[in-house]
Amino acid sequence: MTKSINILLITADQWRAECLSTLGHPVLKTPHLDALAADGVLFRNHYAQCVPCGPSRASLLTGMYMMNHRSVCNGTPLDARFSNIGLEVRKLGYEPGLIGYTDTTYDPRVLPELDSSRERYSNVMPGFVQLVPGSEGGSSGAASALGPAIRINRDAARHFPPPGAHWPCV
Repeated sequence: MTKSINILLITADQWRAECLSTLGHPVLKTPHLDALAADGVLFRNHYAQCVPCGPSRASLLTGMYMMNHRSVCNGTPLDARFSNIGLEVRKLGYEPGLIGYTDTTYDPRVLPELDSSRERYSNVMPGFVQLVPGSEGGSSGAASALGPAIRINRDAARHFPPPGAHWPCV
């Protein structure tokens, strides 16, 4: 059986394009992100499709324009008819995890009537698993992840190779 490669997609809010030392910033030092960029793919000419951040992430994760996915402001549910990268890579055997938030919640039409997800603005986009409880953003979400330690809510024995380590090519 062929092992799958690990995929790490890093997105950030409010990050100016040139603010990586690998892109030549004269002051900022980002050695860990530089190592990831050197060993992976760095999008040097990527633009946000729309604003604010939630609809922009919905566009990135669905591959659709905002006018088509219709998640037009933060917290707007993504129509259950539309897929996203998390749901699609699950079909290939991946378990997409998320640290942070997507600002796109579940379509309430597909949730049971008493599902507590209907009450929250900051659910995780369908297909993803929240790896750090409380990191979904908002006034209390991010702060609650900054406790004495961050406990990853997954199997601690799972191995993720460091930058530079590759799965064998087949």
